[in-house]
Amino acid sequence: MASLNFSLPTALDVDALHAYALQHYVPTISSYGYNIVSRDRTGIVLEWKRRPAVAIVAAILLFPIGLFFLLIKITDQIVITFHEATPGRADLYVQGTGPNSLVFWLDGIAPRQ
Repeated sequence: MASLNFSLPTALDVDALHAYALQHYVPTISSYGYNIVSRDRTGIVLEWKRRPAVAIVAAILLFPIGLFFLLIKITDQIVITFHEATPGRADLYVQGTGPNSLVFWLDGIAPRQ
């Protein structure tokens, strides 16, 4: 898992930037198993809840007490927010953690400064 944190200045307003993110970012992020858990005018929150393989192995090997290991879940989250920099122009911020390939894809579309 890798961490992600970047900003993207744009010439779009908040509503247009929201629509752009839903069209271009969210489908790819969703293909990694993330689901939209919150969405409003200022941002989109995507989460991926998973059970680690070690918890499944422990549940099998330590049955029946090991079933408590199945309560362990890991949650990865990616937050896309839109901040109005000036009237009619907004910046996009992406923060979170996820699989390396997703983070590298998102990092690849971020501008270099």
